[in-house]
Amino acid sequence: MFENVNGIKLSGAIFTEQTVLNLFDPDNKKGTLLYGRNGSGKSTVARAFNKIAGKDQSAISAILIDKEGLDITLTEDGENHIFVFNEEFVDKNVKLKDDSLDTIVMLGEEVDLAEKIEKAEKDLEKAEEDLEKAEKEYKEYDDYDKIISPQYHLDRITKKLQGDDHWAGLNRRIDNSRQNTSVNKKTIESIIASKPQDTREKLLSDFYKKMEQLEKNKRGDSIIKDGVPLFLLENYLNYNDNEIQTLLAEKIEKPELSEREKKILSMVHENQMGELNKHLDYLKKDDTKECPYCFQSLTQDYKEKLVFSIEKVLSKKVIEHQNTLRKHIFEVLSIKLDAYCDLLGCQHYIDLINEINRNIASNNDAINKKIKNPYEIITVDNKHINASLHELKQDLKILEFERINYNEIIKKIEPIQNELKQINSAIAYYDIVEDYNQYQNQQKKKEEAENRCKECNEIKKQKKRDLADLNARRKNIKEVYRYATNPNTNEREELMIGNMMRQVLEAFSTFEYKLGINDVTRDKELQNKLGDERYVNYFGNLMYRLVLHGGSHREEQVKAMHDLHFFELTSHEEKVRTAKDILCFLFLLNQEHVLKHLGNIDGKITKENVLSTLKEWCKNIL
Repeated sequence: MFENVNGIKLSGAIFTEQTVLNLFDPDNKKGTLLYGRNGSGKSTVARAFNKIAGKDQSAISAILIDKEGLDITLTEDGENHIFVFNEEFVDKNVKLKDDSLDTIVMLGEEVDLAEKIEKAEKDLEKAEEDLEKAEKEYKEYDDYDKIISPQYHLDRITKKLQGDDHWAGLNRRIDNSRQNTSVNKKTIESIIASKPQDTREKLLSDFYKKMEQLEKNKRGDSIIKDGVPLFLLENYLNYNDNEIQTLLAEKIEKPELSEREKKILSMVHENQMGELNKHLDYLKKDDTKECPYCFQSLTQDYKEKLVFSIEKVLSKKVIEHQNTLRKHIFEVLSIKLDAYCDLLGCQHYIDLINEINRNIASNNDAINKKIKNPYEIITVDNKHINASLHELKQDLKILEFERINYNEIIKKIEPIQNELKQINSAIAYYDIVEDYNQYQNQQKKKEEAENRCKECNEIKKQKKRDLADLNARRKNIKEVYRYATNPNTNEREELMIGNMMRQVLEAFSTFEYKLGINDVTRDKELQNKLGDERYVNYFGNLMYRLVLHGGSHREEQVKAMHDLHFFELTSHEEKVRTAKDILCFLFLLNQEHVLKHLGNIDGKITKENVLSTLKEWCKNIL
């Protein structure tokens, strides 16, 4: 295909019209040289060949032609066999890196890798700056004097709870202790958890009432000393309301009376029964000769008739009935329960006593009425007094039990103290809740700042790992090991190995120890890690001189690009020895680092093989 190429037909840039350049003679296998002043079109011709090679050159049109001027269209494989080595290629694929010693040359993929490393270094620097900023912001939350600090609000809460007139002092008074109750974070959270339903004003009122009760209990003022008067019921337990009902309903036949006997009966109605009995006793005496009221003389016959009339009215049955009725008259109960009003059920007992007294009084009225007029039938509806009295007896026993229990509770002040503490915490809730909300807000912000620190730190670690991975690629330590252990190398490996060794040393010294290549062998701490003084002298005087000052790193040669084989100035044997020395140097400084990168090379060479080989090389140096 290429043997038929005679030239190129192009247009664009400096070639305003389509131009044919017959650059090649198919019969003459020699190359073609184009020369001319700046701006004459040399770069445009190179870009035209890039266009033919499939590269994007939108401003240029180009195609190859044969001897007859006919177009030659290349296949994809043909396009891949066109190489243009111009300034654009050099800018993209060749990079010169200066350090304190000589210039490192990077070609092709190494340039892309270097750019990635440079970006990774900037990303790491940015991540470190972000972490520093996040840590600075987080540190602000630990300054207790600043309002953004959660501790600032926690300290405010603590001060509001401390002191004789606040939560801590009131708790001391409740417990009657010598020191105020201590305040800590657990205390604060417990107070906030109380979430009272009552207002602060009501809680204060309840507190002082309870406090007064506590003081009374401590002095014993609230104890009910006198027992419930059960004995006052003893005379009432034989009260028979059924018998009273029977007596009141009993019918006594009224006798036929003369006018005088009716007058005598009227005395009975007027409740002069006692007076009448006195008259009867007086008239029955033998020496009675005159009336005790009118002083008239009384004959024996008249006395006998008068006695008969009185006894007729005051029959024996009536007198017995009246006497029986009098036995059922009871005084109302005089049991006073005012001293027990704080006890459970006391009011019910008072109401029961009042009801019994009303019924007794009602019965008494009916009995007196029956006594005055025993011939009258009286009906009442008080049938449950006896049952109520027995109920009252049991209730008073219960009340006495309540009194005893009450006194026992009064003597125990702990329940009141616990209730007072609950009220005290509820009051304190209102005193600190706003500050606690502020504390929580700032604590949340602090946690967010802490999380940002963690995120930034993770990003930094990841960026550091990314950079380490790129540096590991740049180190090419596996390539150096392969070169040192493989007797058969190709031309490219011989050309690139010098750069690889230099980069391995540079990446290791800067990434691991933040030192330049020349400084890493002179650092006292690292010299001590080498152990043997012979290693220190060897690596300081021989290896670096060979690697760093050999002809393979002359910047002027690279820039002139007149000798593409300048890496061959050092012999293959010297390069192999230098590769081994570099690996031994790294191995002596950081064994695990080297083994981690060299272990299981290509899935064939094991970590144990590498370890054994490196130990043997190190031994050979001494």
